[in-house]
Amino acid sequence: MLRKDDDNVSDTARTIAHSLIATIRRGAARSDQCLAEARRRIDQLQGVVHSREREVRRLKTVVSKLRRNAAKTRLVDGGASP
Repeated sequence: MLRKDDDNVSDTARTIAHSLIATIRRGAARSDQCLAEARRRIDQLQGVVHSREREVRRLKTVVSKLRRNAAKTRLVDGGASP
């Protein structure tokens, strides 16, 4: 009778251990998936940031050229404003 109880306890402990391991693995898999999605989103946002920075640099160049041209026009016109 005592041997049978020991077997039941061992079986129960083994079942609980396997269930806990499975639960931990599922949680780890969900965490891995969330991390992968976050990495993809970060990469996407970094691409957007680079694109916007490039556009800002382009616009600064355009503004700089316009200012230089306006200054040249004022010199040519003798300082008269339009």
